Amino acid sequence: MVRRLLASTLLLVAACASEAPKRRAEPPRPADPWDDTPHSNEWLYATREASGGHPTECKAAFTWIEGEAECRGAGCVHAKDLAKDWLARCEPHDPDHVDAVKKALPDLAAKARQDASPCSEESEALLRDGCPKTGDCAEAVQAWATRCSKLEASPLTVRMLERVVERKTGRKGKLDGRSCEDLFADIGKGSSCSNTFACEAALKEVDAYRARCEVAGDKPGIAAAVLSLGITHGAGRPAAPVLTRAGALKNREVATALDDGMGAALSVCGERTSDLARYLAKRRECKDGEIVYARAWKRDGGLEVRLGKLAFPDDRTFSARFPSLAVDGEAELRDAQDLAAFEAELGKIAGLAQGSARDAAASLGKLVVAHALALHRSGAFREALSSKDAALVPAMRELGAQKAKAAKAKLTVAELAGFVARARTRAFADVGPDGAVAVGAATRATELETEGVLTKGMAAYQEALKPGEAQAKLRKVDARTAKLALAYGKIQADTCGAAEKRLSDAEQKMLACAFGVQPCDEAGAAKLTKEIDDARQQADAARHQLDAVLTGAASSYKGELVERSSSAGCLEPWW
Repeated sequence: MVRRLLASTLLLVAACASEAPKRRAEPPRPADPWDDTPHSNEWLYATREASGGHPTECKAAFTWIEGEAECRGAGCVHAKDLAKDWLARCEPHDPDHVDAVKKALPDLAAKARQDASPCSEESEALLRDGCPKTGDCAEAVQAWATRCSKLEASPLTVRMLERVVERKTGRKGKLDGRSCEDLFADIGKGSSCSNTFACEAALKEVDAYRARCEVAGDKPGIAAAVLSLGITHGAGRPAAPVLTRAGALKNREVATALDDGMGAALSVCGERTSDLARYLAKRRECKDGEIVYARAWKRDGGLEVRLGKLAFPDDRTFSARFPSLAVDGEAELRDAQDLAAFEAELGKIAGLAQGSARDAAASLGKLVVAHALALHRSGAFREALSSKDAALVPAMRELGAQKAKAAKAKLTVAELAGFVARARTRAFADVGPDGAVAVGAATRATELETEGVLTKGMAAYQEALKPGEAQAKLRKVDARTAKLALAYGKIQADTCGAAEKRLSDAEQKMLACAFGVQPCDEAGAAKLTKEIDDARQQADAARHQLDAVLTGAASSYKGELVERSSSAGCLEPWW
Protein backbone atom coordinates (compact mmCIF):
# COMPACT_ATOMS: atom_id res chain seq x y z
CA MET A 1 0.00 0.00 0.00
CA VAL A 2 2.79 2.34 0.98
CA ARG A 3 4.67 1.53 -2.19
CA ARG A 4 1.63 2.38 -4.32
CA LEU A 5 1.20 5.68 -2.52
CA LEU A 6 4.88 6.63 -3.05
CA ALA A 7 4.77 5.83 -6.75
CA SER A 8 1.63 7.89 -7.23
CA THR A 9 3.26 10.83 -5.49
CA LEU A 10 6.33 10.70 -7.72
CA LEU A 11 4.20 10.59 -10.82
CA LEU A 12 2.29 13.65 -9.65
CA VAL A 13 5.48 15.63 -8.99
CA ALA A 14 6.87 14.75 -12.39
CA ALA A 15 3.70 15.87 -14.07
CA CYS A 16 3.69 19.17 -12.21
CA ALA A 17 7.33 19.82 -13.18
CA SER A 18 6.63 19.25 -16.84
CA GLU A 19 3.81 21.77 -16.76
CA ALA A 20 6.04 24.78 -15.55
CA PRO A 21 4.99 28.14 -17.11
CA LYS A 22 6.74 29.11 -20.37
CA ARG A 23 9.07 32.24 -20.46
CA ARG A 24 8.05 35.23 -22.56
CA ALA A 25 9.93 35.27 -25.86
CA GLU A 26 12.34 38.27 -26.35
CA PRO A 27 11.85 40.36 -29.47
CA PRO A 28 14.48 39.76 -32.22
CA ARG A 29 17.50 42.21 -32.24
CA PRO A 30 17.49 44.66 -35.16
CA ALA A 31 20.16 43.93 -37.80
CA ASP A 32 23.32 46.12 -37.63
CA PRO A 33 24.10 47.48 -41.11
CA TRP A 34 27.77 47.60 -40.03
CA ASP A 35 27.92 43.79 -40.03
CA ASP A 36 26.60 43.58 -43.57
CA THR A 37 28.84 46.30 -44.98
CA PRO A 38 31.77 44.76 -46.84
CA HIS A 39 35.24 46.05 -46.06
CA SER A 40 38.75 45.70 -47.45
CA ASN A 41 41.84 44.29 -45.81
CA GLU A 42 43.00 47.89 -45.37
CA TRP A 43 40.19 48.42 -42.87
CA LEU A 44 41.42 45.53 -40.75
CA TYR A 45 44.97 46.89 -40.73
CA ALA A 46 43.80 50.40 -39.83
CA THR A 47 41.46 49.34 -37.01
CA ARG A 48 43.42 46.43 -35.67
CA GLU A 49 44.26 48.10 -32.38
CA ALA A 50 41.01 50.08 -32.00
CA SER A 51 38.51 48.99 -29.34
CA GLY A 52 35.36 50.56 -27.95
CA GLY A 53 32.78 50.31 -30.68
CA HIS A 54 32.12 51.68 -34.13
CA PRO A 55 32.98 55.36 -33.41
CA THR A 56 36.37 54.33 -32.10
CA GLU A 57 37.11 52.27 -35.19
CA CYS A 58 36.00 55.12 -37.43
CA LYS A 59 38.26 57.62 -35.69
CA ALA A 60 41.18 55.19 -35.93
CA ALA A 61 40.59 54.66 -39.65
CA PHE A 62 40.29 58.42 -40.24
CA THR A 63 43.66 58.96 -38.58
CA TRP A 64 45.23 56.61 -41.10
CA ILE A 65 43.48 58.37 -43.99
CA GLU A 66 44.89 61.67 -42.76
CA GLY A 67 48.35 60.12 -42.62
CA GLU A 68 48.10 59.21 -46.31
CA ALA A 69 47.73 62.83 -47.44
CA GLU A 70 51.24 62.80 -48.95
CA CYS A 71 51.08 59.33 -50.53
CA ARG A 72 52.34 59.18 -54.10
CA GLY A 73 51.17 57.45 -57.24
CA ALA A 74 50.01 53.86 -57.23
CA GLY A 75 51.04 53.61 -53.59
CA CYS A 76 47.81 55.51 -52.77
CA VAL A 77 45.62 52.53 -53.69
CA HIS A 78 45.45 51.36 -50.07
CA ALA A 79 44.44 54.78 -48.81
CA LYS A 80 41.77 54.98 -51.52
CA ASP A 81 40.27 51.63 -50.49
CA LEU A 82 40.33 52.63 -46.82
CA ALA A 83 38.57 55.93 -47.61
CA LYS A 84 35.84 54.07 -49.56
CA ASP A 85 35.34 51.73 -46.60
CA TRP A 86 35.14 54.68 -44.24
CA LEU A 87 32.40 56.43 -46.21
CA ALA A 88 30.43 53.20 -46.44
CA ARG A 89 30.58 52.53 -42.71
CA CYS A 90 31.23 55.68 -40.73
CA GLU A 91 28.89 58.50 -41.76
CA PRO A 92 26.51 57.82 -38.82
CA HIS A 93 29.33 57.22 -36.35
CA ASP A 94 31.77 60.05 -37.10
CA PRO A 95 29.87 62.85 -38.84
CA ASP A 96 32.58 65.44 -38.06
CA HIS A 97 34.96 63.89 -40.58
CA VAL A 98 32.64 63.00 -43.43
CA ASP A 99 33.44 66.09 -45.51
CA ALA A 100 37.17 65.60 -45.06
CA VAL A 101 37.04 62.01 -46.31
CA LYS A 102 34.77 62.90 -49.22
CA LYS A 103 37.23 65.58 -50.23
CA ALA A 104 40.24 63.26 -49.93
CA LEU A 105 38.83 60.28 -51.84
CA PRO A 106 38.89 61.73 -55.41
CA ASP A 107 42.51 62.85 -55.01
CA LEU A 108 43.53 59.46 -53.63
CA ALA A 109 41.72 57.67 -56.43
CA ALA A 110 43.36 59.84 -59.10
CA LYS A 111 46.84 59.20 -57.74
CA ALA A 112 46.14 55.46 -57.37
CA ARG A 113 45.44 55.26 -61.12
CA GLN A 114 48.96 56.42 -61.99
CA ASP A 115 51.54 53.97 -63.27
CA ALA A 116 53.12 51.86 -60.58
CA SER A 117 56.65 52.78 -59.49
CA PRO A 118 59.31 50.14 -58.79
CA CYS A 119 58.74 50.77 -55.08
CA SER A 120 54.98 50.30 -55.27
CA GLU A 121 55.38 47.18 -57.43
CA GLU A 122 57.75 45.73 -54.85
CA SER A 123 55.45 46.51 -51.92
CA GLU A 124 52.47 44.98 -53.71
CA ALA A 125 54.48 41.83 -54.42
CA LEU A 126 55.41 41.57 -50.74
CA LEU A 127 51.79 42.04 -49.67
CA ARG A 128 50.51 39.58 -52.24
CA ASP A 129 53.16 36.87 -52.08
CA GLY A 130 54.75 37.43 -48.70
CA CYS A 131 58.49 37.50 -48.07
CA PRO A 132 60.95 35.88 -50.47
CA LYS A 133 61.62 32.24 -49.74
CA THR A 134 65.33 32.94 -49.35
CA GLY A 135 66.87 35.44 -46.96
CA ASP A 136 65.61 37.14 -43.86
CA CYS A 137 62.02 38.40 -44.10
CA ALA A 138 62.55 41.33 -41.72
CA GLU A 139 65.66 42.42 -43.62
CA ALA A 140 63.91 42.24 -46.99
CA VAL A 141 60.98 44.35 -45.83
CA GLN A 142 63.27 46.78 -43.98
CA ALA A 143 65.30 47.23 -47.15
CA TRP A 144 62.10 48.29 -48.91
CA ALA A 145 61.26 50.70 -46.08
CA THR A 146 64.68 52.34 -46.27
CA ARG A 147 64.56 52.80 -50.03
CA CYS A 148 60.87 53.44 -50.52
CA SER A 149 58.86 54.45 -47.46
CA LYS A 150 59.64 58.15 -47.92
CA LEU A 151 59.15 57.96 -51.68
CA GLU A 152 55.76 56.30 -51.26
CA ALA A 153 54.86 58.41 -48.19
CA SER A 154 52.25 55.80 -47.21
CA PRO A 155 52.17 54.93 -43.49
CA LEU A 156 49.37 52.45 -44.22
CA THR A 157 51.57 50.50 -46.63
CA VAL A 158 54.28 50.42 -43.96
CA ARG A 159 51.76 49.12 -41.38
CA MET A 160 50.64 46.39 -43.77
CA LEU A 161 54.23 45.33 -44.45
CA GLU A 162 54.94 45.20 -40.71
CA ARG A 163 52.09 42.70 -40.50
CA VAL A 164 53.71 40.64 -43.27
CA VAL A 165 56.84 40.36 -41.15
CA GLU A 166 54.82 39.54 -38.05
CA ARG A 167 52.99 36.72 -39.79
CA LYS A 168 56.22 35.30 -41.17
CA THR A 169 58.37 35.57 -38.05
CA GLY A 170 55.85 35.68 -35.21
CA ARG A 171 57.51 38.85 -33.92
CA LYS A 172 55.97 42.28 -33.75
CA GLY A 173 58.12 45.24 -34.67
CA LYS A 174 58.24 48.63 -36.32
CA LEU A 175 59.99 49.32 -39.61
CA ASP A 176 62.64 52.04 -39.56
CA GLY A 177 61.37 54.65 -41.99
CA ARG A 178 64.67 56.52 -42.31
CA SER A 179 65.93 56.84 -45.87
CA CYS A 180 69.53 56.37 -46.94
CA GLU A 181 69.90 60.17 -46.79
CA ASP A 182 68.59 60.12 -43.21
CA LEU A 183 70.95 57.32 -42.24
CA PHE A 184 73.84 59.17 -43.85
CA ALA A 185 72.96 62.26 -41.82
CA ASP A 186 72.93 60.17 -38.66
CA ILE A 187 76.34 58.75 -39.55
CA GLY A 188 77.55 62.33 -39.90
CA LYS A 189 76.28 63.12 -36.40
CA GLY A 190 77.84 59.96 -35.04
CA SER A 191 81.20 60.78 -36.64
CA SER A 192 81.78 63.41 -33.97
CA CYS A 193 82.09 60.63 -31.37
CA SER A 194 84.93 61.59 -29.06
CA ASN A 195 85.69 58.28 -27.36
CA THR A 196 85.61 54.55 -27.96
CA PHE A 197 82.25 53.99 -26.29
CA ALA A 198 80.51 56.76 -28.23
CA CYS A 199 82.00 55.51 -31.51
CA GLU A 200 80.94 51.96 -30.64
CA ALA A 201 77.36 53.18 -30.30
CA ALA A 202 77.60 55.11 -33.57
CA LEU A 203 78.67 51.92 -35.35
CA LYS A 204 75.03 50.79 -35.24
CA GLU A 205 74.14 53.57 -37.65
CA VAL A 206 77.07 52.60 -39.88
CA ASP A 207 75.94 48.97 -39.92
CA ALA A 208 72.37 50.02 -40.70
CA TYR A 209 73.48 52.24 -43.56
CA ARG A 210 75.76 49.67 -45.10
CA ALA A 211 73.26 46.83 -44.73
CA ARG A 212 70.36 48.79 -46.22
CA CYS A 213 71.94 51.23 -48.64
CA GLU A 214 74.80 49.27 -50.17
CA VAL A 215 72.62 46.67 -51.83
CA ALA A 216 72.50 45.24 -55.33
CA GLY A 217 75.96 46.61 -56.11
CA ASP A 218 75.04 50.16 -55.12
CA LYS A 219 78.35 51.43 -53.75
CA PRO A 220 78.45 54.24 -51.21
CA GLY A 221 79.87 57.66 -52.01
CA ILE A 222 83.23 58.77 -50.65
CA ALA A 223 81.56 60.77 -47.86
CA ALA A 224 79.73 57.74 -46.46
CA ALA A 225 82.87 55.62 -46.69
CA VAL A 226 85.03 58.24 -44.96
CA LEU A 227 82.52 58.76 -42.13
CA SER A 228 82.07 55.03 -41.67
CA LEU A 229 85.81 54.40 -41.50
CA GLY A 230 86.19 57.30 -39.09
CA ILE A 231 83.64 55.84 -36.68
CA THR A 232 85.09 52.35 -37.05
CA HIS A 233 88.57 53.70 -36.32
CA GLY A 234 87.25 55.67 -33.34
CA ALA A 235 85.68 52.50 -31.96
CA GLY A 236 89.04 50.75 -32.13
CA ARG A 237 87.77 48.24 -34.67
CA PRO A 238 89.69 46.97 -37.73
CA ALA A 239 88.66 49.14 -40.66
CA ALA A 240 88.64 47.30 -43.98
CA PRO A 241 88.85 49.32 -47.21
CA VAL A 242 85.49 50.43 -48.62
CA LEU A 243 84.75 50.32 -52.34
CA THR A 244 82.92 53.47 -53.45
CA ARG A 245 81.50 54.91 -56.61
CA ALA A 246 83.39 57.60 -58.47
CA GLY A 247 83.08 61.14 -57.20
CA ALA A 248 84.40 63.44 -54.51
CA LEU A 249 83.32 64.98 -51.23
CA LYS A 250 80.99 67.93 -51.80
CA ASN A 251 79.80 70.93 -49.82
CA ARG A 252 81.75 70.13 -46.69
CA GLU A 253 80.00 66.75 -46.23
CA VAL A 254 82.84 65.92 -43.84
CA ALA A 255 84.16 68.64 -41.53
CA THR A 256 87.83 67.83 -42.17
CA ALA A 257 87.59 66.94 -45.87
CA LEU A 258 90.78 67.25 -47.92
CA ASP A 259 91.12 70.06 -50.46
CA ASP A 260 90.84 67.62 -53.36
CA GLY A 261 87.67 66.03 -51.97
CA MET A 262 89.22 62.58 -51.93
CA GLY A 263 89.36 61.95 -48.19
CA ALA A 264 89.47 63.50 -44.73
CA ALA A 265 91.58 63.81 -41.60
CA LEU A 266 90.32 61.59 -38.75
CA SER A 267 92.63 62.04 -35.78
CA VAL A 268 95.79 63.82 -34.63
CA CYS A 269 97.96 62.49 -31.82
CA GLY A 270 95.24 60.00 -30.85
CA GLU A 271 92.41 62.56 -30.63
CA ARG A 272 89.41 62.60 -32.96
CA THR A 273 89.10 65.59 -35.29
CA SER A 274 85.36 66.20 -35.27
CA ASP A 275 85.66 69.71 -36.70
CA LEU A 276 88.23 71.88 -38.44
CA ALA A 277 89.00 74.07 -35.42
CA ARG A 278 89.78 71.05 -33.26
CA TYR A 279 91.88 69.56 -36.04
CA LEU A 280 94.03 72.68 -36.32
CA ALA A 281 94.34 73.04 -32.55
CA LYS A 282 95.68 69.51 -32.25
CA ARG A 283 98.07 70.02 -35.17
CA ARG A 284 99.54 73.12 -33.58
CA GLU A 285 100.23 71.37 -30.28
CA CYS A 286 101.09 67.86 -31.51
CA LYS A 287 104.79 66.95 -31.57
CA ASP A 288 106.29 63.63 -32.68
CA GLY A 289 102.88 62.00 -32.89
CA GLU A 290 100.71 60.34 -35.51
CA ILE A 291 97.99 61.57 -37.84
CA VAL A 292 95.27 59.38 -39.38
CA TYR A 293 93.40 59.98 -42.64
CA ALA A 294 90.80 58.23 -44.76
CA ARG A 295 91.64 58.66 -48.44
CA ALA A 296 90.34 57.33 -51.75
CA TRP A 297 92.52 55.42 -54.15
CA LYS A 298 91.70 54.51 -57.74
CA ARG A 299 90.71 50.90 -58.27
CA ASP A 300 89.13 48.99 -61.15
CA GLY A 301 85.49 49.96 -61.33
CA GLY A 302 85.72 52.93 -58.99
CA LEU A 303 87.52 54.00 -55.86
CA GLU A 304 88.62 52.38 -52.64
CA VAL A 305 88.70 54.40 -49.41
CA ARG A 306 91.40 53.31 -46.97
CA LEU A 307 92.77 54.34 -43.59
CA GLY A 308 96.34 55.58 -43.45
CA LYS A 309 98.66 56.61 -40.61
CA LEU A 310 101.58 59.00 -40.96
CA ALA A 311 104.24 60.22 -38.57
CA PHE A 312 103.63 63.81 -37.46
CA PRO A 313 106.84 65.53 -36.29
CA ASP A 314 105.29 69.01 -36.14
CA ASP A 315 102.81 71.16 -38.03
CA ARG A 316 105.13 72.96 -40.45
CA THR A 317 107.26 69.91 -41.31
CA PHE A 318 104.20 67.80 -42.02
CA SER A 319 102.65 70.47 -44.27
CA ALA A 320 105.87 70.68 -46.27
CA ARG A 321 106.04 66.90 -46.68
CA PHE A 322 102.43 66.27 -47.61
CA PRO A 323 100.85 69.28 -49.33
CA SER A 324 98.28 66.99 -50.98
CA LEU A 325 96.78 66.30 -47.54
CA ALA A 326 95.79 69.91 -46.89
CA VAL A 327 92.27 70.13 -45.44
CA ASP A 328 89.59 72.24 -47.08
CA GLY A 329 89.38 75.62 -45.32
CA GLU A 330 92.54 74.97 -43.33
CA ALA A 331 94.50 77.95 -44.68
CA GLU A 332 91.59 80.34 -44.19
CA LEU A 333 91.02 79.25 -40.61
CA ARG A 334 94.73 79.47 -39.80
CA ASP A 335 94.76 83.04 -41.05
CA ALA A 336 91.60 83.94 -39.16
CA GLN A 337 93.03 82.53 -35.95
CA ASP A 338 96.38 84.32 -36.39
CA LEU A 339 95.03 87.67 -37.54
CA ALA A 340 94.23 89.09 -34.10
CA ALA A 341 97.77 88.37 -32.83
CA PHE A 342 99.24 89.89 -36.00
CA GLU A 343 97.15 93.06 -35.59
CA ALA A 344 98.07 93.35 -31.91
CA GLU A 345 101.80 93.09 -32.68
CA LEU A 346 101.47 95.62 -35.50
CA GLY A 347 99.91 98.06 -33.06
CA LYS A 348 102.90 97.69 -30.73
CA ILE A 349 105.35 98.20 -33.57
CA ALA A 350 103.48 101.27 -34.78
CA GLY A 351 103.82 102.76 -31.33
CA LEU A 352 107.48 101.76 -31.10
CA ALA A 353 108.21 103.43 -34.46
CA GLN A 354 107.42 106.84 -32.98
CA GLY A 355 110.30 106.49 -30.55
CA SER A 356 112.84 104.02 -31.95
CA ALA A 357 112.76 103.55 -35.72
CA ARG A 358 115.64 101.03 -35.65
CA ASP A 359 113.93 98.71 -33.17
CA ALA A 360 110.62 99.13 -34.98
CA ALA A 361 112.22 98.20 -38.32
CA ALA A 362 113.72 95.02 -36.87
CA SER A 363 110.44 94.07 -35.18
CA LEU A 364 108.44 94.78 -38.33
CA GLY A 365 110.81 92.72 -40.47
CA LYS A 366 110.61 89.82 -38.03
CA LEU A 367 106.80 89.99 -37.94
CA VAL A 368 106.37 90.15 -41.72
CA VAL A 369 108.79 87.29 -42.36
CA ALA A 370 106.97 85.16 -39.76
CA HIS A 371 103.58 85.87 -41.35
CA ALA A 372 104.64 86.09 -44.99
CA LEU A 373 102.58 82.99 -45.79
CA ALA A 374 99.38 84.69 -44.59
CA LEU A 375 100.32 87.98 -46.27
CA HIS A 376 100.74 86.12 -49.58
CA ARG A 377 97.26 84.61 -49.51
CA SER A 378 95.09 86.70 -47.19
CA GLY A 379 93.57 90.03 -48.05
CA ALA A 380 92.69 90.53 -44.39
CA PHE A 381 96.38 90.37 -43.41
CA ARG A 382 97.37 92.82 -46.11
CA GLU A 383 94.59 95.18 -45.04
CA ALA A 384 95.80 94.97 -41.44
CA LEU A 385 99.31 95.94 -42.56
CA SER A 386 97.93 98.75 -44.73
CA SER A 387 95.92 100.13 -41.82
CA LYS A 388 99.20 101.02 -40.04
CA ASP A 389 100.82 102.50 -43.14
CA ALA A 390 101.26 106.06 -41.84
CA ALA A 391 102.42 104.98 -38.38
CA LEU A 392 105.03 102.64 -39.88
CA VAL A 393 106.71 105.31 -42.03
CA PRO A 394 109.69 105.78 -39.63
CA ALA A 395 110.33 102.02 -39.52
CA MET A 396 110.09 101.69 -43.31
CA ARG A 397 112.47 104.64 -43.82
CA GLU A 398 114.95 102.94 -41.50
CA LEU A 399 114.60 99.66 -43.40
CA GLY A 400 115.34 101.45 -46.69
CA ALA A 401 118.41 103.08 -45.18
CA GLN A 402 119.70 99.73 -43.94
CA LYS A 403 119.31 98.24 -47.42
CA ALA A 404 121.14 101.20 -48.96
CA LYS A 405 123.98 100.56 -46.54
CA ALA A 406 124.02 96.83 -47.37
CA ALA A 407 124.36 97.70 -51.06
CA LYS A 408 127.78 99.15 -50.29
CA ALA A 409 129.06 95.84 -48.94
CA LYS A 410 131.32 93.56 -50.94
CA LEU A 411 128.80 92.11 -53.38
CA THR A 412 129.32 90.81 -56.88
CA VAL A 413 127.78 92.76 -59.72
CA ALA A 414 125.08 90.07 -60.09
CA GLU A 415 124.34 89.98 -56.34
CA LEU A 416 124.10 93.76 -56.15
CA ALA A 417 121.81 93.96 -59.19
CA GLY A 418 119.42 91.35 -57.77
CA PHE A 419 119.48 92.79 -54.26
CA VAL A 420 118.58 96.30 -55.40
CA ALA A 421 116.00 95.12 -57.96
CA ARG A 422 114.18 93.11 -55.31
CA ALA A 423 114.44 95.95 -52.82
CA ARG A 424 112.56 98.38 -55.07
CA THR A 425 109.19 96.59 -54.74
CA ARG A 426 109.74 93.92 -52.09
CA ALA A 427 110.64 95.71 -48.88
CA PHE A 428 111.05 92.49 -46.89
CA ALA A 429 113.06 90.51 -49.43
CA ASP A 430 116.61 89.91 -48.16
CA VAL A 431 115.42 90.24 -44.55
CA GLY A 432 116.20 87.33 -42.25
CA PRO A 433 113.92 85.68 -39.66
CA ASP A 434 115.40 87.97 -36.99
CA GLY A 435 114.25 91.06 -38.91
CA ALA A 436 117.77 92.16 -39.92
CA VAL A 437 118.78 92.88 -43.53
CA ALA A 438 120.71 89.91 -44.95
CA VAL A 439 121.53 89.84 -48.65
CA GLY A 440 120.31 86.57 -50.16
CA ALA A 441 118.17 85.54 -47.16
CA ALA A 442 115.79 82.78 -48.26
CA THR A 443 112.48 83.33 -46.51
CA ARG A 444 108.81 83.27 -47.47
CA ALA A 445 108.95 87.07 -47.70
CA THR A 446 111.39 87.00 -50.65
CA GLU A 447 108.62 87.25 -53.26
CA LEU A 448 106.18 89.37 -51.23
CA GLU A 449 105.31 92.53 -53.17
CA THR A 450 104.70 95.48 -50.81
CA GLU A 451 104.24 98.46 -53.14
CA GLY A 452 100.46 98.28 -53.12
CA VAL A 453 100.22 97.46 -49.43
CA LEU A 454 102.23 100.24 -47.74
CA THR A 455 101.83 103.33 -49.92
CA LYS A 456 103.30 105.96 -47.57
CA GLY A 457 105.72 103.55 -46.00
CA MET A 458 107.10 102.42 -49.36
CA ALA A 459 107.55 106.03 -50.50
CA ALA A 460 109.73 106.77 -47.46
CA TYR A 461 111.51 103.42 -47.84
CA GLN A 462 112.32 103.98 -51.54
CA GLU A 463 113.57 107.49 -50.85
CA ALA A 464 116.01 106.07 -48.28
CA LEU A 465 117.02 103.32 -50.73
CA LYS A 466 118.26 105.72 -53.44
CA PRO A 467 121.97 105.61 -52.46
CA GLY A 468 121.87 101.84 -52.92
CA GLU A 469 120.26 102.20 -56.34
CA ALA A 470 122.95 104.68 -57.29
CA GLN A 471 125.55 102.14 -56.22
CA ALA A 472 123.98 99.53 -58.49
CA LYS A 473 123.98 101.91 -61.46
CA LEU A 474 127.73 102.39 -61.06
CA ARG A 475 128.25 98.65 -61.43
CA LYS A 476 126.16 97.64 -64.40
CA VAL A 477 125.71 94.01 -65.48
CA ASP A 478 127.65 93.39 -68.69
CA ALA A 479 126.45 91.15 -71.52
CA ARG A 480 128.76 88.27 -70.61
CA THR A 481 127.59 88.25 -66.99
CA ALA A 482 123.98 88.34 -68.16
CA LYS A 483 124.57 85.34 -70.47
CA LEU A 484 126.22 83.39 -67.67
CA ALA A 485 123.31 84.27 -65.39
CA LEU A 486 120.87 83.04 -68.03
CA ALA A 487 122.66 79.72 -68.28
CA TYR A 488 122.74 79.43 -64.48
CA GLY A 489 119.03 80.29 -64.31
CA LYS A 490 118.17 77.53 -66.76
CA ILE A 491 120.10 75.06 -64.64
CA GLN A 492 118.21 76.18 -61.55
CA ALA A 493 114.86 75.95 -63.37
CA ASP A 494 115.65 72.39 -64.46
CA THR A 495 116.94 71.50 -61.00
CA CYS A 496 113.81 72.92 -59.41
CA GLY A 497 111.50 71.03 -61.80
CA ALA A 498 113.34 67.73 -61.33
CA ALA A 499 113.26 68.15 -57.54
CA GLU A 500 109.53 68.94 -57.67
CA LYS A 501 108.92 65.72 -59.63
CA ARG A 502 110.98 63.66 -57.19
CA LEU A 503 109.10 65.30 -54.35
CA SER A 504 105.71 64.49 -55.85
CA ASP A 505 106.70 60.91 -56.67
CA ALA A 506 108.15 60.32 -53.22
CA GLU A 507 105.09 61.84 -51.54
CA GLN A 508 102.73 59.57 -53.48
CA LYS A 509 104.87 56.51 -52.76
CA MET A 510 104.91 57.40 -49.08
CA LEU A 511 101.14 57.80 -49.04
CA ALA A 512 100.69 54.50 -50.87
CA CYS A 513 102.88 52.95 -48.21
CA ALA A 514 101.00 54.56 -45.31
CA PHE A 515 97.58 53.56 -46.72
CA GLY A 516 98.60 49.98 -47.45
CA VAL A 517 98.26 50.36 -51.22
CA GLN A 518 101.89 49.34 -51.72
CA PRO A 519 103.86 47.22 -49.26
CA CYS A 520 106.77 48.84 -47.45
CA ASP A 521 108.56 48.33 -44.17
CA GLU A 522 109.83 50.83 -41.60
CA ALA A 523 113.15 51.23 -43.40
CA GLY A 524 111.36 51.89 -46.69
CA ALA A 525 109.15 54.52 -45.08
CA ALA A 526 112.19 56.24 -43.55
CA LYS A 527 113.93 56.28 -46.94
CA LEU A 528 110.89 57.83 -48.62
CA THR A 529 110.60 60.46 -45.90
CA LYS A 530 114.24 61.44 -46.46
CA GLU A 531 113.64 61.64 -50.21
CA ILE A 532 110.71 63.99 -49.61
CA ASP A 533 112.70 66.25 -47.30
CA ASP A 534 115.75 66.33 -49.58
CA ALA A 535 113.66 67.04 -52.68
CA ARG A 536 111.75 69.80 -50.91
CA GLN A 537 114.97 71.44 -49.74
CA GLN A 538 116.51 71.21 -53.21
CA ALA A 539 113.40 72.55 -54.95
CA ASP A 540 113.12 75.50 -52.58
CA ALA A 541 116.82 76.32 -52.88
CA ALA A 542 116.76 76.13 -56.68
CA ARG A 543 113.65 78.27 -56.87
CA HIS A 544 115.26 80.88 -54.62
CA GLN A 545 118.37 80.93 -56.82
CA LEU A 546 116.19 81.23 -59.91
CA ASP A 547 114.40 84.23 -58.40
CA ALA A 548 117.76 85.82 -57.59
CA VAL A 549 118.82 85.47 -61.25
CA LEU A 550 115.46 86.69 -62.57
CA THR A 551 115.60 89.84 -60.45
CA GLY A 552 119.31 90.40 -61.04
CA ALA A 553 121.84 89.68 -63.74
CA ALA A 554 119.44 87.82 -66.06
CA SER A 555 116.48 90.18 -65.67
CA SER A 556 116.62 91.01 -69.38
CA TYR A 557 115.96 87.31 -70.10
CA LYS A 558 112.99 87.06 -67.73
CA GLY A 559 110.53 85.82 -70.36
CA GLU A 560 112.86 83.06 -71.50
CA LEU A 561 113.57 81.92 -67.94
CA VAL A 562 109.92 81.96 -66.91
CA GLU A 563 109.06 79.80 -69.90
CA ARG A 564 111.93 77.42 -69.08
CA SER A 565 110.79 77.24 -65.47
CA SER A 566 107.22 76.39 -66.47
CA SER A 567 108.23 73.72 -68.99
CA ALA A 568 110.61 72.18 -66.43
CA GLY A 569 107.78 71.87 -63.88
CA CYS A 570 109.23 74.28 -61.35
CA LEU A 571 106.02 74.95 -59.43
CA GLU A 572 104.88 77.66 -57.07
CA PRO A 573 106.20 77.25 -53.53
CA TRP A 574 104.22 74.81 -51.33
CA TRP A 575 103.20 77.72 -49.15
